[in-house]
Amino acid sequence: METYHSLMEGYALDAGMALQCRMGAATVFYRQGRLYLSLGYPQRAANLFQLAMSMFWDASRAENGMACLQYEMWGIRWLDDFMETYLSNAANLRRNYLDMLPHLKDLQVPPNYRDPSLRIGVFSLCDYSPESPMYWLLSRSRQNREAYCSRHGYGLEWTSQRPSSSKGRHPVWGQIAGPLELLGEGGMYDWVVSMDCDSLFVDMTVTVDSLLYRFASRATPWGKLEIDPNVHFLISEDGRGLAGGNWIVRNSREGRTFLSEIFGPDDVSQNPYMRHDLRDQFSLLWHLVRPGVSVPMPMEDALSRPVAPKSWEEVGYLKLARLVPQDLLLGSYPFVSCSQPGDRAHRCFGDGPKDKDFIVSVPLLGALPAQLAQVLLDRFLLESLGSFGQPAYEQELRGMCLTADVSRCLVGESAGPR
Repeated sequence: METYHSLMEGYALDAGMALQCRMGAATVFYRQGRLYLSLGYPQRAANLFQLAMSMFWDASRAENGMACLQYEMWGIRWLDDFMETYLSNAANLRRNYLDMLPHLKDLQVPPNYRDPSLRIGVFSLCDYSPESPMYWLLSRSRQNREAYCSRHGYGLEWTSQRPSSSKGRHPVWGQIAGPLELLGEGGMYDWVVSMDCDSLFVDMTVTVDSLLYRFASRATPWGKLEIDPNVHFLISEDGRGLAGGNWIVRNSREGRTFLSEIFGPDDVSQNPYMRHDLRDQFSLLWHLVRPGVSVPMPMEDALSRPVAPKSWEEVGYLKLARLVPQDLLLGSYPFVSCSQPGDRAHRCFGDGPKDKDFIVSVPLLGALPAQLAQVLLDRFLLESLGSFGQPAYEQELRGMCLTADVSRCLVGESAGPR
């Protein structure tokens, strides 16, 4: 273990250096994680496996990368041994569910709670040109955000124009640049929600305030809740690990500094995250997880089976961050996105005790058949709004399935009530 730790700190402490030998870095992260797992430290192992996966993914996207990874490399069968270990541990930890996160479980915060002193903005960038096959998404996304923000008095920061500070970069960086431009001392907002274009609010009654008081708060000596001054960033994992589509950042010095570090310099030679296939998502992962794995001994107790961690130190993320259950920030996935064996650890829409989840997100929406993608989003939009002014089409959508997730019917599952 000491040897792997020395290699990790010597050759994979800096993201740029790690990317110079991606599979070498992946090997060190994976082997170190496997050792921690064998000693009963699954939280530390999960973070190391995520870092290994980020290197594996980037290598797979290179020319002939996936073909190369079919073979054993550095003594590891990546598509078999690594993926099995990584996914099994993530599924066992279930860090996308409330009962496996160290939040206070007895908090009584109504889901529609609104703190009138909080100024909250909701940012979404839908950067699709009229020629794009995804251009239809713009009107749906904006309509959904307008209704939600109007209902709760939040600032609507929806745009189809890439922020000026990110125009020289890949479009995905706009989702970091936009909120960063909204932050600043004396700015308009105390908190900014960054939400992917293809995510939708479904349960319009749930407020962002309620999330902050449930997942970024602390109890005071006099029995009340207050937002913890040490929490500046909220994000979710899905059934595999960190998923950076939706997150919330505080307009604080720490929040602004963190987001600036995620964005990094414009010079590609000085910004390794711009050279990774996942770009902003890789930067989020590296900044949130990489510092913690440098601590030789994990804060978690050695256990024979995964249990809910007692503290955030055990989870091993950056101290300013908190994980929120998947269905309450990242969003639940429709059946079509979590029906395969390797995806069943994700939180699927409608699997909880409520009739509908707060947010729905569709991974790789553009990869779905065009008609299915549009019908899927339109049915969720109808669920959120009640009506969008097309009675005949609305009736057709409602008739497709007994649930708002029409993919449960369209891809083969029974339409009966769950």
